Amino acid sequence: MASLKKLASQTAYYGLSSILGRMLNYLLVPLHTRVLPQQDYGVIGEFYAYISFINIIFLFGMETAFFRFASQSEDKNKIYSTAFITVAWIAILFSSGIAIFAQPILTWLATGTLDTSVYQISYVYLLAAILAIDAMTAIPFAKIRLDNKPKKFAGIRMANILVYVFFNFYFLVFCPWYVAENPSSFWVSFYQASDSVFYIFVANLLASITTLLLLYKEILQVQLRVAMDKLKPMLVYALPLLFAGLAGMVNETLDRILLKFYLPGSIESRLTQIGIYNAAYKLSIFMTLATQAFRMAAEPFFFKQANKDNAGETYAKIMHFFIIVCSLCFLGVVLFLDIWKHFMGINKHPEYLQGLFIVPILMLAKIFLGIYYNLSVWYKLTNKTKTGAIITLIGAVLTILVNYLLIPYLGYLACAIATVVCYGSMMVISFIQGQKHYPIPYDIKNGSLYIAIAVLFFGIHYSLRMANTELYLLHPIGITLLLAYGWIVAKREKKELMKFFSQENHLHFNQSPSNKLDFIVSLQKHNSKVIMLGDGLNDAGALKAANIGISVTENTAYFSPASDVIMDASMFEKLPSFLQFSKNTLMETLEIEYIDAGEGFLVAKMPVNPRVHQPMGLLHGGATVALAESVGSAASLMFVNPELSEVRGIEISANHLKSKRDGFVYGTAKIIHQGRSIHLWEIKITDEAGKMISICKLTNMILPKKVRNSK
Repeated sequence: MASLKKLASQTAYYGLSSILGRMLNYLLVPLHTRVLPQQDYGVIGEFYAYISFINIIFLFGMETAFFRFASQSEDKNKIYSTAFITVAWIAILFSSGIAIFAQPILTWLATGTLDTSVYQISYVYLLAAILAIDAMTAIPFAKIRLDNKPKKFAGIRMANILVYVFFNFYFLVFCPWYVAENPSSFWVSFYQASDSVFYIFVANLLASITTLLLLYKEILQVQLRVAMDKLKPMLVYALPLLFAGLAGMVNETLDRILLKFYLPGSIESRLTQIGIYNAAYKLSIFMTLATQAFRMAAEPFFFKQANKDNAGETYAKIMHFFIIVCSLCFLGVVLFLDIWKHFMGINKHPEYLQGLFIVPILMLAKIFLGIYYNLSVWYKLTNKTKTGAIITLIGAVLTILVNYLLIPYLGYLACAIATVVCYGSMMVISFIQGQKHYPIPYDIKNGSLYIAIAVLFFGIHYSLRMANTELYLLHPIGITLLLAYGWIVAKREKKELMKFFSQENHLHFNQSPSNKLDFIVSLQKHNSKVIMLGDGLNDAGALKAANIGISVTENTAYFSPASDVIMDASMFEKLPSFLQFSKNTLMETLEIEYIDAGEGFLVAKMPVNPRVHQPMGLLHGGATVALAESVGSAASLMFVNPELSEVRGIEISANHLKSKRDGFVYGTAKIIHQGRSIHLWEIKITDEAGKMISICKLTNMILPKKVRNSK
């Protein structure tokens, strides 16, 4: 539960910055709708659709690749530098290409436009610059997320938004006022009041530059050298993510582009429809904020949790609470659309209310997208990014097909329907495939129930609205339905919520043996697993009651068998050497860990998973022998000076007595013969219950350490 709290706290930081940022950005919605003609507002929506789309190409999937490889590497800075330099070069090359071919791009954009002045070549140049800078800030932002610095991330994001909002008001409000009041001023010749779209893009560019400057510390950490041995596997991992990202952006933004080409009527009326759809789409942004905040925190979190024993259960629990939060967010918007509609700029353009009815559809689609993001953990962890790309491509095909077939008849309603069909299909396919390759015990029944109840409550409220229920009654009904949903969740999730909000990590000093025992029993009553570390005498009762009891002593012969592990204090200091002994070796590959040491013995454990299975799904005998030799060879280090001597295994034998499919196996090496040059060890391989899996004998030769020539 502690890890979930940490994820929730980081999500809150990312979410708070996003919400505050969007609230500031929302100040711009009525400003833009008041200042800009509808077709110009449509142009902005179109250009930002292109920016989002092209930015995927610039990043090349390296952001996720950075998380994947940095979480497994000892030299994270090498991975960071390689990812940053790769993205920077891609950004510079592609932005230069956009600038060089600005005129053909502009001609294509203005195809079919009666008023070609709607599109300016300066927009393309600004587009290229914004794309390049934003791409170069992506990897430093990813590093901040990996380093668990959500406060810094949020601060820089907020600075970006504040600069953008400030210059929007400066160029669109202050400058026109100043020009009107001072028509003879020298600065009047530099300001073109008729081209508001240009200044909106300039404000964006200034905000991007500000972000780049604020990330100077992370950028200075970049080593100006690409690790070629890391680059190739990163590119192989990232390439499918590029196509997945492109397909995902097709799903997210192509609808506004397709509206321009497939809507009937004049180009001006089409751009007007895009503007209405764009304004309605902004109200679904609340679900997008929740999803984005979660992704910011969850992506590095998922990779860090991957090697833990209960990773699957953790992912399932995260999904469960994610659905609950998103369902609450859904109801918080759709039950109070009469309030949120004021953010659509209806004072200036009341026709924007035409698109209000599609907001619930878009909100539901965003829930499906968020669930898909959760589900996507399986192909990222199993390196099956190609499958992830295929799933997203299927979604893109559905998006294009539904929009192509329905836009001429349904207009922007077709876009909303296509969004639901796309994300819903991706969600279902990802779940089915994920359970085959990386099974996670998701609570499908309760998750589906919570979504269904939320949709039902909206349906009740919508029916009352259609029945012309008075507005002064609709709002109390909406509040009642929202509170009722919260009550249902609280009642059904009481146990989990108490765990989540309980205070942990309290420190209790000067506790008696009975106090310790009572505390352990109380924790276990709440299904907690307890590890106890004590002295083995006064703590014997607590050690016995704990799920794992560890006693530390100077002489193991003086202690009772109350604990599961007795650690000789004289050997305790050697454990770091054993751990370092395993770095970048087969022991690390097999995840072998040294957990206990004492006079004449050493204990290690190894997880049993598909990595060490034979074709029948059982523990491979070779892996068992690898564990035995690993613990036996390391054990010989307890009797030699590693700076002067080396250990070589010269003979090993094994008898396999029992099979095992999952869990852990433990190797306990005990010295049989300790000579000057020969060590003989007996290694017993057991399961969690202490039952014998295999018994091995290992002979080690002790050799003088050779001084290797650096040449």
